[in-house]
Amino acid sequence: MSVTLFVRQTRPIDLQEVASEVGDALQRLLNLPQKPVITVIFDADFRLGDTSLPNLSPASCRVLCSIEGYPEQVAVMPLVIPHGTKGEDGKWSFVDCDFISIRWQMHKSPLCFALWAAAASALAKWMNSTVKDYAWFFTVSDESTPTEFLNAVRLTQIQTEIRSAAEEFFNRLPMGGSAVPDRESHP
Repeated sequence: MSVTLFVRQTRPIDLQEVASEVGDALQRLLNLPQKPVITVIFDADFRLGDTSLPNLSPASCRVLCSIEGYPEQVAVMPLVIPHGTKGEDGKWSFVDCDFISIRWQMHKSPLCFALWAAAASALAKWMNSTVKDYAWFFTVSDESTPTEFLNAVRLTQIQTEIRSAAEEFFNRLPMGGSAVPDRESHP
């Protein structure tokens, strides 16, 4: 099953801000006493894009988010998706919309899924946008506000260890318990 979360990109975001926001979201998601340290770097080998800017924008290349000390990574990639609307005259018109896609990149494990959900929630909150989960993997809704998304998946009891918290998080997902991660790197 291919799962990608989407967030409408409304403005650029500094990479350090991405790291901070994702760390905050991961701490809330897993109900951890400490904020995990998140690393965000450009992945210049994947896609053409500008790596000279200190932010994630429609012109930048994909970035990789990881938790310090863990091999899991999620890819956050700007992309343009045409959006069609049917006018009153019955004719279709299309406009390009900037989005961010978020998907797993390396070491597909419950912790990777938690990082994935945290990144989507954090970016949607920053962009004043929504999280689009068309596969209904994380929630049973195509589209959620960042608060709705986080509340639907967050753990309510305080956790002390990040991996065991991620396991509990993953097993509570609508598709989580039936979709055992394959722990291999993304092709």
